[in-house]
Amino acid sequence: MNKKTSVIVLIIVLVATGGVLYFKMRPRSGLPTLVYETESRGCGDFFVYKLNKNRAEGISVSADRAAKLVGVSTKPMTFDIASADGLKVEILVDSKGVSQFYCDDAIDASIKPARWVAKSGEATITASKDNLFRFFEARAPIEESYTVTVILKNVEFQEMDGARKIKLDELIFEDVLVGGIIG
Repeated sequence: MNKKTSVIVLIIVLVATGGVLYFKMRPRSGLPTLVYETESRGCGDFFVYKLNKNRAEGISVSADRAAKLVGVSTKPMTFDIASADGLKVEILVDSKGVSQFYCDDAIDASIKPARWVAKSGEATITASKDNLFRFFEARAPIEESYTVTVILKNVEFQEMDGARKIKLDELIFEDVLVGGIIG
């Protein structure tokens, strides 16, 4: 191999290596669009979500069993997201898609979406059944399904891996089926 061919091969190797490193290290996303065009969906005891049109961004609201949401019923109740223990509102963004992270048992571990966590704002929650969250207190499974409506207002999100912030004015998850859904 002559000197000119060696230089060309070296340049090709460097460009290929740089390209691989760029694609592995590039940011997963820009700012969330906050435009969710799919219908609201849900699963589990209390987990609702929406996706954007290309499924590269999703927003979810969930409450774990430690949540202090016992008063939620057929009457709307408003919670301060910053102080409501166990209430979680977050956005996931990844160009490869994020729909698998919502109500799905099979997750591609190579996809690591950017996470944006709600730091302030309000969540107004209305359930289709009274005293719904007594099940959370008893730590018993909810064996019947129900619907829940969640209205988010003035929610400020902060990127988990940085200091960037973004604000959502309002988003409604209306009559989402959750609860004792098997399958």
